[in-house]
Amino acid sequence: MRTFTFGVMASLGLLAGCQTEQQEAQEAVQDVREAERGAREDVQEAVQEGREDVAAARREMVKELREMERSGEPVEFDAVVVNHDPNNLNLKLESGETFDVAFAPNARIQRGTETVTMTELQPGSIVHVTYRLVDGKRVAEEIMLSEPGTMPAPGTPAPGTPANPDATPGAGGGTR
Repeated sequence: MRTFTFGVMASLGLLAGCQTEQQEAQEAVQDVREAERGAREDVQEAVQEGREDVAAARREMVKELREMERSGEPVEFDAVVVNHDPNNLNLKLESGETFDVAFAPNARIQRGTETVTMTELQPGSIVHVTYRLVDGKRVAEEIMLSEPGTMPAPGTPAPGTPANPDATPGAGGGTR
């Protein structure tokens, strides 16, 4: 009987040890779940802050654009063609903003040194546009199509165009 009692006692001790380990494992799982909730909240907060930063940057970009337009000087930017008709070009900026520019009667459309027609302005084409505000309307004076896989830097002269001797070296100066 003694052996049997010892065996039962040993089994009860093992059972108690297993229950303790199971409880510790459950507590560890709970800790992991709480950490996941905290991480999820941190990510959601970071995403919200990112959205707010993007919105602030967009507002600042629009403000700067309006100031440039009011100056009467040409405004230059890079964009992607969304669509066009014979009179207007609908563009999408890197920020996601879209807007239209009208074609000036003497607007130049070029790919490198080659003059091209509006038919080259296909949705998805990457362009560098120079426009002015005329009677409250954006009017494109020049549209430079990028070669596939390239994006012209603002102020970069078209191939074959002489560099502006007054430009500051390294500033991307050139004639446009």
